Formats: sequence, structure tokens, C-alpha cells
Amino acid sequence: MSIDDPATGTAVPFGVRGAPGVHRVLGALDPTTLAGAEVVGYAHACFRARNQASARFLTALHEAGRAVAGQKGRRSLLDEFSGDEAAAALGWSRAMAARWLDLADDVLVRLPEVHAAMRSGALDDTKARVVSDWTRDLADDVAHRVCTEVLPEAPGLPVGALIERIQQIAVALDPEWAARRERNAEKRARVLASSNPSGTANVCGYDLPMDRSVVGMARMDSIAAALRRRGVRIKIETLRAQVYMALFDGT
Repeated sequence: MSIDDPATGTAVPFGVRGAPGVHRVLGALDPTTLAGAEVVGYAHACFRARNQASARFLTALHEAGRAVAGQKGRRSLLDEFSGDEAAAALGWSRAMAARWLDLADDVLVRLPEVHAAMRSGALDDTKARVVSDWTRDLADDVAHRVCTEVLPEAPGLPVGALIERIQQIAVALDPEWAARRERNAEKRARVLASSNPSGTANVCGYDLPMDRSVVGMARMDSIAAALRRRGVRIKIETLRAQVYMALFDGT
């Protein structure tokens, strides 16, 4: 599929890596003037251009994180302060900068094929993060084999289906992977609190043991059901929340 370059009148193909003038044409076109399949092609071309820009951004972020003040040299490794300057420049929190810098380091160092798929325009940063996260507990050679199989399929898969496909391939290559991933995740168990614009708060537990989490939820449901039988007539979700807070703050 192609569309005419408004400046030259020549046809520029949508979604083709390296097509001359694609980025300039996208900026010059008014999508409200396109009809039918053309506007879908335009959206697809914008999507690919965004993916390519994301790849360049990750490269730039990785270079910035390893930069040495006043020098052109680079540190070989990142540390806890590597994202500070980028955070200040981008208006991000340190946690946000660290999260993106971690992705940049992973796809540029451990999984360069994922970064290459982004550079081609085929893979977006959301799916790149999925591949990165779901292969971290695999040996590098196995992770590369997973990427070899899944990356050609990834552009056409919804995120949920992509995760299922990675799981399927990983278990076939490394039968102990799922159990090892669960054990490693439990070592990262944490509870975090955050505020909402409304003035309320969220308190969430992450990477908690599955068996204890199921028991804990069943206990909350049981207490909420007992309160309901005693005549407390509020929404069950609100009742569960009140039970949760009573257990959480000791009241």
C-alpha cells in the first residue's frame, strides 16, 4: 500500500523499512483527507514509525545512563544512579527512569534481536517489555531460542496471546522454568502504597505466594459474608475493602 508524497508526487509505501521520505510524508499528511484502506495504512505506518522511534529512544537512554560527565567514554555497567539525569530531563520519577533504563539495557545487551525487531518497526515497546520480562529467568541461549520462535509471530499477537506463546515455548525448552520463575518472583515479594488524585490510596501486594494469597482472599470473603449475614447492607466490594483495612491497620 502506498500514498503520494505531497511534496514530490511520488508514491511512498506504507510500513516498509527504509522507504525514503516515510517520516516526512507522515508528518505532512492530514489523515482526515484519507479514505478507506488508506487511513488504515497511514495508522499502520505511524505505528511502525513510533516503534522505530522507541528503539532509538532506548538506545539514547542507554547511552545517557552510561555516559561519563565531560567525556565521550561510557561506563560498561549501569548503577542505581544511572537514570537520574534522564529522569530530570524527561520529567520522570527515578522509578520510571529506572524501569525504562532496565528495558533498554536488557534489549540492547541480552536480547539484541528484540531491539532489532523494534528498529524494523515491527515490534512495539509494550511487546518488547513482555518478551524481556518473560524470558528473564531463562538461560541466555534458551532466551535467544524463544525469541527466534516468537518474534516473527509477535506483531500479529495480542499481548495475552504473546505471553501464552512465550510460556509454551519456554516450558518446552526448559521444563523447570515455570517453577524457577515462581521461586524467583517470590523473592521479590513487596507491598507498595500509592495515592490517587481523589485523595484515596492503593495498597497492593506483589509477587506474593499463590497458596497464601488464595487463603487470605478466602478469609476476607468469609469475614465479609459473616458481616453480610449480620445485616451489613453495602456493596460486597466495599465490604471486602473495609474488612481488608480492618485487618491491615489492626482495628
